[in-house]
Amino acid sequence: MAVELNPQQAQDKMEKQQRQVDILSQRIQMLESENGKLIDLLERHDIDAGIPQHKHMELPPPVTEAIDDTSEAFALLAGPELRMLEELFKEDIFVLERSETQVDVGHWLNKGTLWIAATDTEMSVFAAGKKPHIEKAPFELIKKSFYNHITGELVLAPASGLTQNKVKLAPAVAEQLLAQIYQ
Repeated sequence: MAVELNPQQAQDKMEKQQRQVDILSQRIQMLESENGKLIDLLERHDIDAGIPQHKHMELPPPVTEAIDDTSEAFALLAGPELRMLEELFKEDIFVLERSETQVDVGHWLNKGTLWIAATDTEMSVFAAGKKPHIEKAPFELIKKSFYNHITGELVLAPASGLTQNKVKLAPAVAEQLLAQIYQ
């Protein structure tokens, strides 16, 4: 038998559930951070962490043709992002995607959208703004990267030196980027 709630009770119940979701999300992020630190510590001491490697056969084939400036991804780039991309990359880009991740780029009221690009040898994340965000990681340094289906993020691992190692992406896009890394 269904119990009908008045609007205030329904609102209270939704707020309580949202608080629970927020708490659980924070716990997940904390545990992921602790796991990453533990894995790094074990690797520094040459201890096999027993982490299963990504199954390459589940991934799509890597993109082998470079994208050009008439592609759909380039059309989404704003002027500052396009200029930044042209300055950053002298080599061919095989995958270029706009993420849902927002980073501080020196604007008072809003953050910049993080873009992710894969060349033949490295992964780059960047966002345009007064204080641009630019980071690059060679594929050989992020060979333990994976997609976290719970948070919807591509996690670039072990990512030593990267400040932005989690990028919120659709699963299909993340799998394509993983295919580029593991090619």
